[in-house]
Amino acid sequence: MRKFSIFTQLFLSIFLVAFICLVTFGVLVYFTQKEALIKRTSEQLKSVNILKKRSIEKRLIDDEKFIWHFIRQVLLPNSAKAFSAEKEFARHKRFLRDFCKDFGHVDVMLLDEHEQAVDSLFVGNNYERSLGSNKFTFVRVFLIDNSKYRVALVSSTSYLQKLLFENTGMGNTGESYLVGKDKTMLSVSRFFPEKQAGSIIVNTASVIMAQKGLTGTLIIKDYRNVDVLSAFVPIYHKGLDWVLLSEIDRSEAMAPVLKLKTILVVVILLILLITFLAAFYLSRLIVSPIRKVSNEMLSLAEGEIPLKSRPPFFQNEEGKIKMALNSLIGSFESITNFAREIGSGNLNASFKPIGEKDELGKSLINMRDQLKDYQLKEKTLRRQKALALIEGQENERRRIAMDLHDGLGQWLTGINLKIGVIAVPENQRDELKLMLSETINETRRITNNLMPNTLIDFGLNSALKQMIVNIQKNSHVKILYNYLVPEDGSLLPFEVTLTLYRIAQEALNNILKHAQAENILVNLKEEEDNLILTIEDDGIGIPENYNAGLGLGNMEERAKLIEGTFSFKNKDKGTILTVIVPF
Repeated sequence: MRKFSIFTQLFLSIFLVAFICLVTFGVLVYFTQKEALIKRTSEQLKSVNILKKRSIEKRLIDDEKFIWHFIRQVLLPNSAKAFSAEKEFARHKRFLRDFCKDFGHVDVMLLDEHEQAVDSLFVGNNYERSLGSNKFTFVRVFLIDNSKYRVALVSSTSYLQKLLFENTGMGNTGESYLVGKDKTMLSVSRFFPEKQAGSIIVNTASVIMAQKGLTGTLIIKDYRNVDVLSAFVPIYHKGLDWVLLSEIDRSEAMAPVLKLKTILVVVILLILLITFLAAFYLSRLIVSPIRKVSNEMLSLAEGEIPLKSRPPFFQNEEGKIKMALNSLIGSFESITNFAREIGSGNLNASFKPIGEKDELGKSLINMRDQLKDYQLKEKTLRRQKALALIEGQENERRRIAMDLHDGLGQWLTGINLKIGVIAVPENQRDELKLMLSETINETRRITNNLMPNTLIDFGLNSALKQMIVNIQKNSHVKILYNYLVPEDGSLLPFEVTLTLYRIAQEALNNILKHAQAENILVNLKEEEDNLILTIEDDGIGIPENYNAGLGLGNMEERAKLIEGTFSFKNKDKGTILTVIVPF
């Protein structure tokens, strides 16, 4: 022991003392409880044995009471006349058969003074045949007063089987059975139910003791050659010479002790484990917090943020170290969360530096502000580019419309006038004029769609009206238009009126192509601080798996350019599109 450290010596001393004490205690408890359990189980088994004996004797007495009642109430009043007793017995056969069937008896017989069968329930007058069907049939004879007749109750031990099989606290291997004078089992074995009564010989010490008139308990090997706890008692009842045994396997009876043994071993091992851990506790009590702080500082140095420690109960040096470390971990967590928010695009996240010397926090705030400025500039630039692109498109449309109107339109008008003066048959001239007039109208429609002069000259309301009139000329769809904007609505910025016009134009074209609608409602109204355009139809609606293409995408992008929002949803029948533009 001298060459071991003090920690090792203390640990071995505590462990050995605890081991010796616990093993000694466990052995004493085991053997004490073993003897007590055997004694208690034997007493319980003896009580069960006596209880079953009383049950069997009560069943035998109840049978006899029934027969005596039958004799006194039925046969005895008519016993003076020979034929009357036989007649009454025959008349009550059905009643007696029910009695035998309910209680498991073999037969009830009417005997003469020589105990010869006069009548029976099942086999007529053949007394021997009634006994030959069961080797363990026993007969109880009842005399009728002042009469030459007797009543015999033929019973089999099998009708007592239910009483024997009743599990009165005898566990899984407990068994009660009857043994005859010739040491054959009169009842069915619980372990060999396929064997008939009488096929098993029981020549055990308990049977020998009981046949000598003794009552008690023994630990023996039973007819299966298995160690059992056996309780035995003789049964002497009006000529019956039986032995009643109640037994249970020793292994099952000792199961609680074996369980106690297992529990003792587990408890001893558990206590030894606790002793082992307690030996280490004092040495680790001081080293553990220092080691923990060291590991957490290393984690912070490597960029990994550890979990905070639970606030200390005592404000000693260890508690102060934990509080300082928790404060440091909290600062790292706050900085990390702020950086994560900025990285995910949330530039409105707030952060408060720890103090004036928190250079990392100040740098993160400066980076957030610069990113916000960059994001705002990028958004403005993207909007300007989109506006410029749309403006270029609209200018190109305006130029094409002007060229169509001033160039192609003038040429078509000149051709129309020329046709009127050339020598052409009258019917052909009218046909040419009609075709040319339709061409001029189509050119005007294309010109108007490219850049409606009405929108430039008279504003959004007039342009929408003209567009709806043109649509209704060439379509069966009924369009209802409501304009609920103050008189100065025409003074809206041109980019707003143009954008709303293009959105309405795109929406109405989509409805005509795909919605299969019959009615369309267009509303343009001012509500609080917003200008709201709604277009509602009664068509088939937009499918749930519809992939937004150029139509809906263009409308949404146009709404964003004027700081507006675009939305659509299906209703019971049809779709409603909504554009909201803030003033």
